[in-house]
Amino acid sequence: MLCNFCACINIDQVYTENKGYEHHRSYFDLDVSADAGCELCDLIRRSQGPYGGILSRDFEQGLGHNQIFCRPVKNHAKAGGLIRLFFAQYGRQKDDDRLESLCFVFTTAGEYLPRKYSHFSQSDIGADDPAAALVRGRPLSDTCSSEACFSLATAWIERCLRDHLTCPKASSTNLPTRVINVGSSSSDEEPFLFLSEGHRGEWVTLSHCWGTTTLPLQTTTQNLDQNRQKLPLSELPLTFRDAVMITRRLGYQYLWIDSLCILQDSREDWLSESVQMRYIYSKAILNIAVEASRDCNEGIFRQGNIERQLHLSPVKVDCYSSSRNIRGSMYFRQRRIMGDRFTRGPLSNRAWVLQEEILSARVLRYSSEQLTWSCRSIECDEEDPTTNNTNSGRGGKEIFNISEAGETRSTVIPRSARSNAIEFPERMSLLRRWWYKVVDDYSCRRITYVNDRLPAISGLAREFHVRTGYQYKAGLWQEDMHRGLIWSATGMGKRSSSEYIAPSWSWASVDFTECGERSFRTLYPYRAGWEFSFSRLTADASIEQVCIRNAYEGDAFSQVTSGYLIISGEWRAFDHWKDLPRPFFTRKFNGQYQRDLHLTELIRQGIFLGKDERPPTQIVCSLDCEPGSDNQNPDLSSRHIIYLKIGRIFDTYASDDYLGVLYALMLEPTTGHADIKEFKRIGIAQIPDELSESWPTCRVKII
Repeated sequence: MLCNFCACINIDQVYTENKGYEHHRSYFDLDVSADAGCELCDLIRRSQGPYGGILSRDFEQGLGHNQIFCRPVKNHAKAGGLIRLFFAQYGRQKDDDRLESLCFVFTTAGEYLPRKYSHFSQSDIGADDPAAALVRGRPLSDTCSSEACFSLATAWIERCLRDHLTCPKASSTNLPTRVINVGSSSSDEEPFLFLSEGHRGEWVTLSHCWGTTTLPLQTTTQNLDQNRQKLPLSELPLTFRDAVMITRRLGYQYLWIDSLCILQDSREDWLSESVQMRYIYSKAILNIAVEASRDCNEGIFRQGNIERQLHLSPVKVDCYSSSRNIRGSMYFRQRRIMGDRFTRGPLSNRAWVLQEEILSARVLRYSSEQLTWSCRSIECDEEDPTTNNTNSGRGGKEIFNISEAGETRSTVIPRSARSNAIEFPERMSLLRRWWYKVVDDYSCRRITYVNDRLPAISGLAREFHVRTGYQYKAGLWQEDMHRGLIWSATGMGKRSSSEYIAPSWSWASVDFTECGERSFRTLYPYRAGWEFSFSRLTADASIEQVCIRNAYEGDAFSQVTSGYLIISGEWRAFDHWKDLPRPFFTRKFNGQYQRDLHLTELIRQGIFLGKDERPPTQIVCSLDCEPGSDNQNPDLSSRHIIYLKIGRIFDTYASDDYLGVLYALMLEPTTGHADIKEFKRIGIAQIPDELSESWPTCRVKII
């Protein structure tokens, strides 16, 4: 049953400028209609549930005008005018007049969209419906293993290979050392591990979670010959079986799965193959990303249908357009959240997957709700499969729009990234920004083996290297070492006591996996938003030598076995200023980590704790680990800690009398005696520039 307002929607009125299609006169009336049995009104009411609970009937008292409208939303974040029920259009393409989707949104006049007033419903139309010319949204298939989903995935691949100038074309290239030969789509033969030995072809890669309780099926030196004979489908974990089926159905013969294609009990083979990750993923024809599964036994299709089933009972509503002489039907279902195209799952928290996703030219993602597609040109999904939303500036793939060093082709730079205020040549600034953004994202992701922390980002480091020529040093770059040293853990990190990962001055030496959401902090605090691009770094120390020893000799991107740097600069004792307030530490507070505090922002805006409690001479410290967590004395004043100047950050937006902020490493002697010039890093400090005069000099080795 539908009420008179919902029974047949006039699309022409939806598009009416500054008004739209008039729905119920108030939420009270809509609530009454839902109680009377209108399915669409009830869907609108229920869609509020995940966003703070269903609204009470009288919530709108005192808000003034209560009329509800249906119209496209051009900016869903800010309201204008009345309380409105929007048919929300977000992302209509210039060459496509169809509505991408329809969402119900209540807002109050002149305020930012309050979550408790938000209602989301997705509207879809079948591809063969006459109204498909008006609405781009399409209904979800019953299951992600349906013929429709395989046809859609094939269409995405064909469209990318045919039309996308910025995406690599299909080509037969040298296969990885080992791949799984899955046979053809009509084959009933068992897959087997194929030793490529120079053979050429196209292959698909698999990104999946290994799991924490049981490890996936593996190839070892003991079963290598057996796996080369066959890999019986009945013995493969469910995720691997599904991946074989997908590879076959899409028409490809070879599949690369890490645990089966690398000898898991051979350190030499692992070292040799781990340095090939950039090649394996960037040259693959497609990456299958198993977003929703926590381990290899949960499968792709089973986990990919969990939330999908919640959206398969849509409300059918007639619609028409008199101006276009079109009649059709729309199907409304609850929308997960406005603007969230990709439903993230366990896979997105895995460290290895960041480079797998960025390096892959094409990613077919199986989330818990729907299929999604991402390549170097566009991103789209099952409910909006034909969109032209660009992917050139999101998800890390923008690096492929910047030419490699020595290439003669023109560099493609997003218009939104252009600025006359950038200190460096624009190309190098974009590349540096990309790297620090990637490290921010990567640092909080989980990894099964901690000594993989640097190898798991090595493919992305190689991409940066071939575009800059910079020399890689345990997660930092020798040509940008001062900037690279200024990372902040805000007391959240942990250091392994049993395995060597990297020198203490590298962010890779710290485990950040317990720090919570990635959006809650930034590893490089002065890089928040676009500020990194508009800040000038003036070096205050001389880096004389950076020495790194790698496990794979001659390959700077492999595991690190030891390292140090020798640096000359100015220093002060941690407890030098007796007449100043104690340093303020960013740290845990009531079990929760405080947001990073940036002294540049505090001084610029005049913001202090308790208004006037933090004067401009306040030092802000960020320890790498919580005091005492590394079996060290939590009383820092007794540990002979020093500040060593690294550089000043000057914000170009600051006023003329702004002096800047000094960043200094917090160093502790390795033997506990201040007169021995070998140190380890324990944190970073922000020191007001007026405290930086007349420091003595020293030459130290940091391990």
